[in-house]
Amino acid sequence: MAILGRIKKDLIHWLVNTFENTIFATALLVIAILFESGCKHHQDRYISQQSAVGNDSTFGHPVSVGKIQSGEMDEVSGIAVSRHNSNYIWAHNDSGDDPRLFLVDKEGKLVRSYHLAGAENRDWEDMAIGPGPNSNRTYLYVADIGDNSPSEEILQIYRLPEPEFIPNTSQPVDTLENVEKLEFRYPENRSYNAETLLIDPLTRDLYIVTKYEGQEKLFRLSYPQATSNVDTAELTGTIPFFGMLGGDISADGRMIILKTQTQVLIWHLNEEETPTSITDKIPGRLPYNEEPQGEALGIAPDGSGYYTISEYVGGKSPVIYYYPRITK
Repeated sequence: MAILGRIKKDLIHWLVNTFENTIFATALLVIAILFESGCKHHQDRYISQQSAVGNDSTFGHPVSVGKIQSGEMDEVSGIAVSRHNSNYIWAHNDSGDDPRLFLVDKEGKLVRSYHLAGAENRDWEDMAIGPGPNSNRTYLYVADIGDNSPSEEILQIYRLPEPEFIPNTSQPVDTLENVEKLEFRYPENRSYNAETLLIDPLTRDLYIVTKYEGQEKLFRLSYPQATSNVDTAELTGTIPFFGMLGGDISADGRMIILKTQTQVLIWHLNEEETPTSITDKIPGRLPYNEEPQGEALGIAPDGSGYYTISEYVGGKSPVIYYYPRITK
């Protein structure tokens, strides 16, 4: 019953968020999920995998380390824990905001905003941090991949070298010029809604996880990603879990953490496995303090914990939760 309750809760969360955008699309998607041909097979796989998920003790229960203190950060949908700037977190808002990144300390104080020159925030949903073209630099990746009424044929991910923040040396708002646009489409020109971007730190491949496909699809953009033409993402498999809202891969490539509205899941990878292995592996369930509108998750660079942040809901400042690592 707990498993079915979790499925139902994730589905309701999807309906609430999609209904206000288009009633017709909601009706079609619900019908497709519940009554499509072969639905029983998909449902059985989904529930089977959910039943096999056990609790994972790698990380402990959350600690509230701060609250978002800036009203500008009212719809945080993606975060990445900085590699260049110790004790800081990168974040961005959802659709409709300026194309900007926020740098906050771990207590939630906004210390700098960065506008991305030439970029557009159509529907930014997640970000990732990891290697890129220059092996001596760390890069930020910002995913403009949201599509609530799936219709976009060409999507984009923005890539830029991670800026170095030096306190008290520059103005509160900076503009970043060295921004690359990585355009892509899905196979057969299909459209999907997605809110999760991952980067494999070992190969520099990018991965996108769909949001509400019933069984979420895992797409790959292999390195080197195109900067002068449109790439086609490769479908690598499906994950029998519903409603992925965000996630991250650890800096050593050995942990993948994904979240839905109601749970956080972890996959442990050995040296022979890649991110595509999660389509055939059963994850563990991590402790999670359910947030009002929690979409953002980022793992600390040393793997010592992970952070989550919600959007503003009901006028309350979002809490920054830290989940410390308690086992190796």
